[in-house]
Amino acid sequence: IRRLLGQGTFGKVMECEDNASGRVVAIKVIRAVPKYRDAAKIEIRVLQTLQRNDPTNSYQCMHVNETFDYRNHVCMVFDLLGPSVFDFLKENEFRPFSLHHVQLFAEQLLRSVAFLHGLNLVHTDLKPENILLESGAYDVVPFGSSTSVKTRMLRSTRIRLIDFGSATFDNEYHSQVVSTRHYRAPEIILNLGWSFPCDMWSVGCIILELLTGEALFQTHDNNEHLAMMEAVVGRAPAHMVRAVAPDLRARFFRADGTARPTAEPARHSRGLRAMRPLAQLVNPATNPIYANLHDLLFRLLQYDPRARISAKEACEHPFFR
Repeated sequence: IRRLLGQGTFGKVMECEDNASGRVVAIKVIRAVPKYRDAAKIEIRVLQTLQRNDPTNSYQCMHVNETFDYRNHVCMVFDLLGPSVFDFLKENEFRPFSLHHVQLFAEQLLRSVAFLHGLNLVHTDLKPENILLESGAYDVVPFGSSTSVKTRMLRSTRIRLIDFGSATFDNEYHSQVVSTRHYRAPEIILNLGWSFPCDMWSVGCIILELLTGEALFQTHDNNEHLAMMEAVVGRAPAHMVRAVAPDLRARFFRADGTARPTAEPARHSRGLRAMRPLAQLVNPATNPIYANLHDLLFRLLQYDPRARISAKEACEHPFFR
């Protein structure tokens, strides 16, 4: 064991050296608790499905090299890669990526997600922390038109999608609440059931975060989250509001179908007041590339999951041409 790379509720990820081959790898060590052991078994099943269907890893999902049990801990051995896209942003003082790099990241991410969806898998936890850079090597360059401010520019934008611990086969049991708050789709909050489109909402949030340097929906409250969504993408479609269970509907929406921000507007409104409509966040009038990006985001951030663009369709979007 060389060092701790990260930890979560599930356990820890260590950088380790294989004594036999001298190869340095990352090992995910799962807590010796039945709940987490069972989840790890499911994750391994998903990883094996990915490997079986893409032996050469052309779709850039993390492959597991081997698995073993050590003192009741399930251990999974992975290639050692660079930092996550989130960690790179953080180390770079949350200065956003260049538009060109955002384009390259988004295209790879959508290819990976389209591959998963083609295997009937929903990732459910897409976020910048779960996108690893193959290499964290960078050059220091001037930031924007400034000569004094510097930013880190990646030498390679190749990424790999990780953490299939919450991935769900679409025909199997779906837990009610999935995904990390900031990237959670409206249908999950409204308890209307979810499927492949919830990943597409997350992708939209991720693309905007890479472009601006900050998470789009920074909140921990359902009401505020829905009000923020309304500010960015407009009102919830009436048919979705009608489909929500009456108690939830009364909690989340006013009689006219607009979002009810919270019981105490003053306490929560700062984040909400800062929200801007999508066309202000990415102004389509800037240039044709921004016009295409705005169109892609508009299709990813459709309130109604049935109206959202699919991963396969998104891969063909003019933004990538």
